[in-house]
Amino acid sequence: DQGKQSVWFAISPQAIRLRETANIETDFQTFNTLIQHTRLHEHHDLATCPACLNQLRQAVDLANGDFLDGFSLADSLQFEEWTLLTREQIFQDHLNALKQLGLVAEKMGNHTELQQIAQRQIALEPWHEAAYSQLMRSLALTGQRSAALVQFERCRTVLHRCRWDHRTSG
Repeated sequence: DQGKQSVWFAISPQAIRLRETANIETDFQTFNTLIQHTRLHEHHDLATCPACLNQLRQAVDLANGDFLDGFSLADSLQFEEWTLLTREQIFQDHLNALKQLGLVAEKMGNHTELQQIAQRQIALEPWHEAAYSQLMRSLALTGQRSAALVQFERCRTVLHRCRWDHRTSG
């Protein structure tokens, strides 16, 4: 019915969006806000800004799975394109936040955090050689030489497989 309006959504033939007055906060909005705050905050060294570090940690904790995973509008190419581009932007922001946090953790010698961050980067991009390097260094520095060698072998295997797949597909 055209006369009824939703308290939560603004609905038109072209779009459905949350009303600003709905007072609903989504993980997507919170993630973007946290990332933007850290981008816009001026500091010379992220390691010296506890507020930005906290915001990046909160953002990466919110980034679980793909944006709108499992939701699709097969008859709307525009929606599918928007979803794909949004997923990619969130993925890149998430990965960049992890990289920044990893560099700070390594600089500060926080090996427990560095190992967790490096593993999260590797889970997102199994071929991310820099994350393997951070993880191996951290494991070696904390006396976990065997674990560092296991990571080296995993990295070598993944990179070899990527190179092999690239050669055979092109």
